Amino acid sequence: MDNLATNLSGQTIDRIRFDRLLQRDARAQYWLGHEQDLDIPVEVLILAPQLASDQAQVISFLRQARTAAKLNHHHILRVLRSARAEFDGQVLRFLVSEHVQGETLADFGKRGGFPFAPSFASEVTLAIAKALAYAHRRGVVHGNLDLDAVRISDENQSVKVLNFSQDARELGQGLADPFLAPELLGDREIDGRVDIFSLGVLLSTLLTGDPNAALDDALAPEELTQIATRMRAEDPTKRPIIEEVIDELSSSIGRSGETTVVSGIVGLGGGTNLQRAADSFVGREDALASLQASDARLTTLLGPGGVGKTRLAQEFGLSQLGRYADGVWFCDLVTARSIEDIARSVAEALHLPPIRGDAVAQISDALRYRGEAALLILNNFEQVSEYAAETLGEWLSATANTHFLVTSREALQIEGEERFSVASLDTSEGAQGMSPAMRLFVDRASREARDLRFDAEAKQCIARMVQRLEGMPLAIELAAAQAAHLPLKEIEAKLTSLLDLEDQSEASDSRRHSLRATIRWSWDLLSPHEQALLAQASVFANGFFLEAGEAVLDSSAFADAPFEIDIIEALVEKSLISVEEV
Repeated sequence: MDNLATNLSGQTIDRIRFDRLLQRDARAQYWLGHEQDLDIPVEVLILAPQLASDQAQVISFLRQARTAAKLNHHHILRVLRSARAEFDGQVLRFLVSEHVQGETLADFGKRGGFPFAPSFASEVTLAIAKALAYAHRRGVVHGNLDLDAVRISDENQSVKVLNFSQDARELGQGLADPFLAPELLGDREIDGRVDIFSLGVLLSTLLTGDPNAALDDALAPEELTQIATRMRAEDPTKRPIIEEVIDELSSSIGRSGETTVVSGIVGLGGGTNLQRAADSFVGREDALASLQASDARLTTLLGPGGVGKTRLAQEFGLSQLGRYADGVWFCDLVTARSIEDIARSVAEALHLPPIRGDAVAQISDALRYRGEAALLILNNFEQVSEYAAETLGEWLSATANTHFLVTSREALQIEGEERFSVASLDTSEGAQGMSPAMRLFVDRASREARDLRFDAEAKQCIARMVQRLEGMPLAIELAAAQAAHLPLKEIEAKLTSLLDLEDQSEASDSRRHSLRATIRWSWDLLSPHEQALLAQASVFANGFFLEAGEAVLDSSAFADAPFEIDIIEALVEKSLISVEEV
């Protein structure tokens, strides 16, 4: 790890410049860096090399990283992406997060900043409790909460909880003893109550300066010390639930008559479950502007598969966060087949409690009583379009504040629907140079091959390819993914050969020809072990978790095959497997 620290300083890997080592422990290094594509400072967690070479550890790391990435709360440090790269003969697994300049609570303690005034201690603890409540509702336990896991920003004194990406059971073993919930020491089942214990110890530390000090010595209101004492109960069943903690801390702050800005910082709108894509949004600027100018309550994005409806809907949702006080929520109906499936998917997207009885009516009530404006994006509605009137129609009638954006291959045929056709990308070069379809190819190919040069000859080659692919974004992205392995001319030659074969087959939609030929070509370019695992993955009808993939997928028949997890990542990089947050 020491050599790695020395060698990484000043290096640029996967578009991240590594500037300064912040800290290290047995499992990871923590770096301050700069993300060059986004032009922002970032924090990078690098998994220790001995763990990065263990497939079980890598799967655990990726599972925790993806769990953390779906947490979008103003008191939680935001995870941007995970990555794999080779450097100096080693495989690096790292996690990239936003950087918030400030001090951890441990830093405050080291410079004599404890004890805090009771009102400030309450505000800090309340902010952490709100972050934990948000995570617990999504089934995420921190398990590593101590003074180093909380930072207060220099800019606006807002609280950020760090390290949700780490494994509660494994990392709990390394906590300083006072913060360690007893159940983390054994084999007992753990849940959000381990965080409540740690939060109680943290509050006690803020009030006294010492996690082991008696709370009787704290110069704090009795109700505040009582909260901390109850949270620290050895028996998990004796601890308050997180909602009680929030209520009691809020009441304590109200009685004190003092407030600070710590827990008052709010995020954009009412939140969202949308994730910002790691790649650029290319070629749909006019379509996005048209959607933004519309005031329709129900808009259906219509177009064939592979044309880019989902990405357009997601980008529109992200652009509207400031407009909808109750948030922007994305719901994928790809597995829905019935009214009950639709309702269950929508309830999960809106974080509603489990529904019993008339699910459609209960969602209508929930939308009606949300009070503020919200945007609900319903993706892949075509397979349940026959139920549109009984579900979406009812929800439209129930509230005037909720807007709906739907993606579908066919119109819903319900009152109030505004239809928006999503066409293939324009392939014609205009006065400003490259067409939108060419810009998409260049953007994606540049990510696959950083040193790719786009001279006049290369641009002509790309122009011919995107015209043969009829501007279909999915086909273009699949073709561009090959730039990491093949020269542009060879990509064009193989693509042309396949498309010519398709043209000789029985007549059908030419766009279908383009997609089918591109998919066949992508398959032919895979190594045998990649083909084997992609075929094996087809047994998962509705996708799979990494643990399931490790248990089922098997590359042992190939002597030179890497870890199954590495083959999966290679297929993701080639756009043949997609990753979704659940």
